Amino acid sequence: FQFVAGGNAEAGFVAYSQVKESHNVGSCWIVPQEMYSPLEQQAVLLQRARDNPAARDLLSFLKTRGVQKIIEGHGYQLPQIAARN
Repeated sequence: FQFVAGGNAEAGFVAYSQVKESHNVGSCWIVPQEMYSPLEQQAVLLQRARDNPAARDLLSFLKTRGVQKIIEGHGYQLPQIAARN
């Protein structure tokens, strides 16, 4: 993205979240979702961190509607969050 935004590359294949808020983009094409498989990212609480309050709080924070709205606002789709004990 840095090269495209800085004018050092004529074109680039970058994440929509990077282009979405950029004011110096000439044009963009959003790849239709049926043309690719989603890249899923996950957050997990490891068993050894189960007793760490900060780790539990971070995972809980990521599940809040406020954080989910921020993620969606950057152009990402949210998966179903599975609670595992």
